[in-house]
Amino acid sequence: MKSLFKLLSFLSIAGIIGLSFFSWYSGDDLCYRNELARYTVFQKAWLQYLHWDGRSLGIASLIQLTGLKYFSAPVLSIVWSLAFIGISFMILQIVESNQSIPASRVTLASTGLLSAILWLGLWKLIPDIIYWPTGGWYCVMCFLGLIWIYVFNYQLRHGRFTAGTYLSIFFVSLICGNNSHNLVIPLLILSIIAFAHSSVIQKNRKAVIYILFAIAGLSVSSFFVMLAPGNMERLKAIAWPGFNRSFLFNCILVTTKYIYWLLALFLSLAFFLWLSGKSFFNALLFSGFKKIFKNKTSFVEFAHTQQYLLAAFSTILVFSATSFFAVPRTAIFFAVFLVIHFLDISKITLNNFNSKMFLHGANAFLLIFIAVLTFEGMKVNALKEKLNARKKNYILYRGNDVAVDAIPVNNIPFAFTFVDITPDSSHWVNRCVALHFNLKTVRTIQN
Repeated sequence: MKSLFKLLSFLSIAGIIGLSFFSWYSGDDLCYRNELARYTVFQKAWLQYLHWDGRSLGIASLIQLTGLKYFSAPVLSIVWSLAFIGISFMILQIVESNQSIPASRVTLASTGLLSAILWLGLWKLIPDIIYWPTGGWYCVMCFLGLIWIYVFNYQLRHGRFTAGTYLSIFFVSLICGNNSHNLVIPLLILSIIAFAHSSVIQKNRKAVIYILFAIAGLSVSSFFVMLAPGNMERLKAIAWPGFNRSFLFNCILVTTKYIYWLLALFLSLAFFLWLSGKSFFNALLFSGFKKIFKNKTSFVEFAHTQQYLLAAFSTILVFSATSFFAVPRTAIFFAVFLVIHFLDISKITLNNFNSKMFLHGANAFLLIFIAVLTFEGMKVNALKEKLNARKKNYILYRGNDVAVDAIPVNNIPFAFTFVDITPDSSHWVNRCVALHFNLKTVRTIQN
């Protein structure tokens, strides 16, 4: 049974990566490629920082722009899929290390299972964060954030504090903190909770200095990202309703959206927690809630116990002024922190994966997952044939007005939903496609 579990986990990882070979450039991708034909990667990143997005000079953005400029869509999607699998690996590393269990026990099989759980649970996000060449950088940003958490916790746990340690965590924080607006905030929250725990509970002066260096690195990066000129330029350039003073309402609205988009993830987690003899609902509860205001020590202990849950909800704070930008792909950070919380608070270890009941359930789940991947692969293969036929027409009729058949929505697999051209040749997507393929205009017509 264990051998079957390992095989199915391997096939699941291979399937997630394999679907990347079907991805293609469209919409935003072609707009980027048109721009990158005129600029170097660093020139484009700097222009975006000034005129569009404060995240543009981070590692994830540079990987995105380099891939869009020099590589095919499948190659870039493979990078995103590897980052997605890396997220599962790092979640397990963090949870295992928090429970003082050797992290080397995290295996390919356990990583494959969690990757399958996340892939199906985040089905609403998958087309944006893996198989969309432009959007997949969210996986890299999340992966970098998890690396920071693991490195940060590792030194705190082992207590080896030197001048080199202080400087290294500052630079790691500086690099990993140059990240998404709604990821750097929870990283700061985690470091502040660690600061309170080290100063109030442990009274460890060296650990406090270490944490202050981490906070300094994150703060410098967060200011660099959030105060970028491009952020306000972007708000002016797109149609958005403006800032809303109903901060609490916006937070509740975004939380509701996230929970709705992640329902499948919660159900999957509940199933596997049940197989492990744990309760999903117990993990939701604030243990010791009545005692948190008893004294300062109780409050800090409570915050430390629930740190990943608090981090999850802090990802919403950036949307408190406007819920306009809370699209499905932004929920990945909220989801990942919740997964860590549920696994951590439930005291799940890899030993739970060895029970007969768990293996039966895991094998059944992975078989269903592989069937879904196979179905998506067959569906996207048929879609790619239509898109390749379109591309031949674009090349054949360069310099002319081109009309192509519209693709019915039910022909598009959920893992590859994309922004297609429209019947309106003046639409921005149509114009990007026309410019990329040297067409006069392009539009769709009904079959």
